[in-house]
Amino acid sequence: MDFIEEVKYWVSKAREADPELKVFGASKHKYQFDLRASMADVRAFEQKHGLKLPENYVRVLTELGSGAGPYYGLYPLSKLGNDYSEHIGSDVTFLAASLTPKIWKQVILGLDKIDDDEQYDEIMRKVVANAVVIGTQGCTYDTILMCGGSENGKIINIDWNMDEEYPPHFTHMTFEDWYLGFFKEVAAKNNISWYGFTRLDTEEKLIADYEKAADLEPQVQIKERNEILSSLGRFQKLSSDTIGRLRRDPDDTLIAPIIGLILLSDEETGLAMFDEQFYSDHPERVIQICRSIPDEIKDRYYYRALEILYSPAMSKRLIPAIIGDGEKPCARSLLYFLGDCSCKSAKDLIPYAKSDLNPDDCRGTAAYVICKCPDVAQYQTDIAELMHSNVYSVAFNAMQGANSAKLREPVVMDAFRWMKEHYKDDNTIQSNLERI
Repeated sequence: MDFIEEVKYWVSKAREADPELKVFGASKHKYQFDLRASMADVRAFEQKHGLKLPENYVRVLTELGSGAGPYYGLYPLSKLGNDYSEHIGSDVTFLAASLTPKIWKQVILGLDKIDDDEQYDEIMRKVVANAVVIGTQGCTYDTILMCGGSENGKIINIDWNMDEEYPPHFTHMTFEDWYLGFFKEVAAKNNISWYGFTRLDTEEKLIADYEKAADLEPQVQIKERNEILSSLGRFQKLSSDTIGRLRRDPDDTLIAPIIGLILLSDEETGLAMFDEQFYSDHPERVIQICRSIPDEIKDRYYYRALEILYSPAMSKRLIPAIIGDGEKPCARSLLYFLGDCSCKSAKDLIPYAKSDLNPDDCRGTAAYVICKCPDVAQYQTDIAELMHSNVYSVAFNAMQGANSAKLREPVVMDAFRWMKEHYKDDNTIQSNLERI
């Protein structure tokens, strides 16, 4: 089938599968095409920027138009130009297969501290050589189509925050595969929350590759398997065969994402696996997925969660930190879980928020959860004490929470007045206090 005819077919199928436009970004483009570009305009754009747009991308722009597509849809030609892409030849393409995390860090290091506009622009011109932004995923995340180098014709996702730890994500998908794949995923009613960041292989292919990864070096194996598990998360329900193969001798480092996947397809099996870990000597292995437990049964885990939170031996392993491509189990996840429980009580969490022995950001999260508890009005003196904390996140969350809970006893009102004076140069706090 001709590419354009294939696009039309799958767009119609996606529209049928998502009539209420619930897919992220669909309410904007509505699976409809908008502004068509003329071939003369396309050639003028290519000449201006010194690059050649992929043929099928040009066909979409000229024969169908902008609009329908992943996230918020395809940009019209008039919106494609960026400030840094002019006249950069393919021989100096930066976003290429040779880009390593080390090289990325070397180039980006200190970019946010550069005051010299010319120096900043020079670095940015290098980063986006032969790269055209064809759409946005929201916030600072954009979709790039490469027009040169090893990734010519392929899609790359980029975060313009330019974080040293998060280099651009290479999808390794051609524009054709990326564009058609989106509509096919919507038509299949798969989860496309992280479209472009996960593989689009079949369930059978993914689980086969998962098992083959056992022969890789440990660190490479974990990375590969994590990516595969994320890709399996696209499917609404996994087959019993896949579930059985995932359960077979799972690596402790991957037990959380495995259980999270199984919970979506086989709740009974997933809960049994979760219980085994949560009540073991190493509950931190599944802390990151505890909020995936069905809401109606979360209360049954409430007191075990408190036990973990306050146990010195266990809490030491709940360190908020980033390692590699993932996040270590963190007390904040456990605190948010406690906040999900209907039986939560402020008195259970106030000691944690007050203790200097706990990490500051976790104490701040505790203050947030405390103010969501149904009995918080009984502990206004404690809330006022938290508002006086020398830890900013604790004081700020206690202040916001006290206001949301409409706590107005004199001790809290005095704390509001104290914060207004103490943080008189803090615009964020002052704007919050103005609403009281």
